[in-house]
Amino acid sequence: MMSSRKTRTDVVKPTGRVATGTVNVGDKVSVSRSGETATVDRLILGKTNFNHVTAGQSITMTLDREIDISRGDVVGHNDVIWKQADHFDVELIWMSKKKGFTGREYRLKLSTQESKARITRIKSILDVQTLTSLAATELNCNDVASVQMAITRPLTFSKYDNNRELGSFILIDDFSNETIGAGLISNDLRRSSNVRKYHLGINKAIRQASNGHIGKVIW
Repeated sequence: MMSSRKTRTDVVKPTGRVATGTVNVGDKVSVSRSGETATVDRLILGKTNFNHVTAGQSITMTLDREIDISRGDVVGHNDVIWKQADHFDVELIWMSKKKGFTGREYRLKLSTQESKARITRIKSILDVQTLTSLAATELNCNDVASVQMAITRPLTFSKYDNNRELGSFILIDDFSNETIGAGLISNDLRRSSNVRKYHLGINKAIRQASNGHIGKVIW
């Protein structure tokens, strides 16, 4: 699994670091966001060619054909089942003297991916003396908290227990560029994946006439 940092369009050369596992010349790989596939043609570091590379190595990977790879995309073997989400349950360490609140927007960096993010719910903070969970409405410096977060676009991720590279992130204050928090992803929250539009025989006007009042949706 490789995190891509840049792409040249004359030949497909994603450059990045191997996050986990190994990459070999001849491997069939796919891109997390576009789903396009290709075959690894060369693995290059400086002027040296490699037949295979392992986790932790930075490498330029040439593919056998041109495909859509953008900055921050993740490339992995074809049998990888990519998980993408825009809502997460996370364990967050607050590192800033500025208090953290729900609703405020920050910048989240997950491997080579970035997105705007906000805390939607502070579930609890950990009392480090008693190791009990306490209710909270704000985050203070050195707080260890269980929170829920929403980001503005789906990111490729993994649970931290399965992959540290794709399961950990930092939060950055856009105004000061200060790193204000670091977190581990526990689970994704598929809040929008089960919302579907249905075409029914009874329309809005018929329902309102039958019930005697207008309709409302309580979310």
